[in-house]
Amino acid sequence: MIEQAERLRSDGQTVMFLAVDGRLLGILGVVDPIKESSAQAIRLLHDDGIQVMMLTGDNRATAEAVGRKLGIDRIEADLFPEDKIESFPN
Repeated sequence: MIEQAERLRSDGQTVMFLAVDGRLLGILGVVDPIKESSAQAIRLLHDDGIQVMMLTGDNRATAEAVGRKLGIDRIEADLFPEDKIESFPN
């Protein structure tokens, strides 16, 4: 199941494990749909010479999968809300 979980993460899904009485019974992949306009907005920003950065609390594998789909330049993942401001470039 670990390999399946990694495949789900690499596809941009957040993975949840289902266990009962300490026994792993299954996994579930959940994904937030990407708005159709997001990729176009990022392309327009790139056309204007602007680099796009994503700061997220999501798992790194999930965040990188989404970033690849959208063409995001820099991804900082596994962040707590208070860490996001520290990750922002000066």
